[in-house]
Amino acid sequence: MEYHALAGAVLWEDEGLTKCHPDLENVFRYVIHYRTSLITGETNTSNSDKRYYELAKKYFPKWIGFDISRCSFNAERSDRIKRIRKVSEWRIDKLMKEADENSE
Repeated sequence: MEYHALAGAVLWEDEGLTKCHPDLENVFRYVIHYRTSLITGETNTSNSDKRYYELAKKYFPKWIGFDISRCSFNAERSDRIKRIRKVSEWRIDKLMKEADENSE
């Protein structure tokens, strides 16, 4: 499981998203963001994320990313994702502070 910082979501290497066409990868950011909300049990996702998810599921039903084990609540994964997000946010904040310091 990897964290996609721009999507705020997790994905697995075997899903092939990091090797796909850039435009498809951009659309799948919404898909994996919504799927991550299913894993974590979050309810504050946008309707557009859910629509992209449902469209992708319709047109790519055999994609391994739609495996039930990757699209349903999992307490252990949810805790791990929350920890990963905290570290990611900390790293981004650190980079922003360093950039601000270097621009002064």
